Amino acid sequence: MVLRPRADELTSLDALSGLTIGAISGSTGAAYADANAPDSATVVGFANGDLLYAALDSGEVDAVVRDLPLNISRFNSEPGKYALVGEFDTGEQYGFAVAKGNTALADALNQQLKRVQADGTYQNIYDQYFTLASTTTAP
Repeated sequence: MVLRPRADELTSLDALSGLTIGAISGSTGAAYADANAPDSATVVGFANGDLLYAALDSGEVDAVVRDLPLNISRFNSEPGKYALVGEFDTGEQYGFAVAKGNTALADALNQQLKRVQADGTYQNIYDQYFTLASTTTAP
């Protein structure tokens, strides 16, 4: 997901031609931007999200590429200040880390995941944090 100041109506990563795109150094967002941004765009890495968003707010970068829930949170933090530009499939997935061999914990996590999927809790949480439905003014 690309986040940028609500200065214009860009609709895709391709529209960032000639602009500077920020991402967290070493992240999948940075890898995606490097591989998919227009050749004339410059991708700049930052050590953390605070520095990334500060660069966006100061105009050091024109847009940022970061995980959808993080950019939605920033988008919602100051209504009208930001625009969300495009949602693209990077193949990323979230998961739980479990120590190798700790099958009891892995089994318990999987059992509870099945329960919250069956009763609709998982979908409610997903819709709240991982979809544009949780925003009110996204383009």
